[in-house]
Amino acid sequence: MLWGWRNVVCNKEETSCPANQVFRYNLTTCQQSCRSLSDGDKYCLEGFTPVDGCGCPDNTYVNEKGTCVSMSYCSCHHQGLYAQPGESIMKDGKRCVCRNGRFQCVTVDIHPH
Repeated sequence: MLWGWRNVVCNKEETSCPANQVFRYNLTTCQQSCRSLSDGDKYCLEGFTPVDGCGCPDNTYVNEKGTCVSMSYCSCHHQGLYAQPGESIMKDGKRCVCRNGRFQCVTVDIHPH
């Protein structure tokens, strides 16, 4: 049996990740991304064979710029556009604010009493 082969063979890859990422075993297409918070897992491929490579550390998400950020810094995605954290949009008669990668919406009363 071979023991510790990854440490010798893969050590270069483990240290070549971008500064804000870490080397991970068994990456899939369903990695944590800010966009997945808004859109769900509709971009995951069924039957994708996991691979080794660079990904975000635990409790962080890759944003649209390829940077790993905490959830509170995730932008929100809607109809091809990105809204920054704290930014609001109107959506289906509701005012929606981007928080933690998801829009939180409230109905807007256009006829105040």
